[in-house]
Amino acid sequence: MEEPAIEATDEFMESYAKFGKKLVRQNVVKVTDKQFIETLTTIDLFRTAFVGKTIELSGFVYREESMGDTQFGVSRFAINCCSADASPYGMMVNYDKANTLETDEWVTVSGKLGTTAYNGIEIIQLQVDKVVKIAPPEDPYVSADLDFGLE
Repeated sequence: MEEPAIEATDEFMESYAKFGKKLVRQNVVKVTDKQFIETLTTIDLFRTAFVGKTIELSGFVYREESMGDTQFGVSRFAINCCSADASPYGMMVNYDKANTLETDEWVTVSGKLGTTAYNGIEIIQLQVDKVVKIAPPEDPYVSADLDFGLE
């Protein structure tokens, strides 16, 4: 099977392209706490290479009024400096039983990556086939992996 092209178009993309080439070879791409931001950014930047791949991630159920009845975000609080600047960062998911989950409830989801239009923009979306409710982690925050790109 031919591997989809993941190529850097500028200096900023080099580390993400290298990471993407590693991720795309995995049978299941597991989004870890340590590289939560970098993994989701890589998947988004090189989305065509990841469409159809199985992705697994954990986070809290995040909803906005503009989301459909079967949509929600699986998010973490991303911080740059301190918890005061935290904002939700995650992936849109589509799940037929989304109404069985409470907003802010913690879950681990897995499914196949695809894309969808949201507020007029093409975004990545996970078509969820498995949801497991989990206890909130001791630390709900994620931040940039300062070692990313240094390997």
